[in-house]
Amino acid sequence: MRAAKALEAYLARNHTTIAALIVEPLVQGATGMAMYDPHYLTLARELCSRYGALLIADEIMTGFGRTGTLFACEQAGIAPDFLCLSKGITGGYLPLSCVLTTDAVYAAFYDEQVTRGFLHSHSYTGNALACRAALAVLDIFRDDDVIAVNRERAARWAELAAPLAAHPRVRNFRHCGMIWAFDVDTERDKRCEPHGPHESPPWHVRPHRGSRRCAQRAARTRRRSRCTAA
Repeated sequence: MRAAKALEAYLARNHTTIAALIVEPLVQGATGMAMYDPHYLTLARELCSRYGALLIADEIMTGFGRTGTLFACEQAGIAPDFLCLSKGITGGYLPLSCVLTTDAVYAAFYDEQVTRGFLHSHSYTGNALACRAALAVLDIFRDDDVIAVNRERAARWAELAAPLAAHPRVRNFRHCGMIWAFDVDTERDKRCEPHGPHESPPWHVRPHRGSRRCAQRAARTRRRSRCTAA
């Protein structure tokens, strides 16, 4: 895999200055819902172990059944050094996040000496109500067999989405568990050619009436603010 080879080359050159590799397993949401093979995660785990870099799995978006398993890393058969979780852990009802790590990392900071101990907290750490919501969600995952139900739903929805995937303007239709994504080939894309800084783009955008009113109100607010400042 080209991406894994590129990662290997980069770590070989720079591993002495790299502390960790952060990935969104299977689905890179921050890159336009880019989906990739679990084998890349397997290779990334091997490379991080070889070159002494920690592997951080950001499963805030992919965790809790969205990719077909409870955690996306399971599909690669790996265990990251850090696992970041949020959103699905409370079913979206209350804000909560947590970071799981290995015993080795935990032990490295467990010390009575403040110069070594990792002293971190804030006023909303361990919010009792959010934690109770998380426990209820975990009970639902166990009692209602959510992962198996999601797999059945995913198969059904993939079948229902087949006509959309065949649409002549749909490009790169992709699917991973309960996540679907596709690109739309629009006329605007075809007519979008490079143009100079003072030229108008080859299409016209008509703002929604509500958007126009909001813009006018914002302009009046700015004028009043300037008068007040003066």
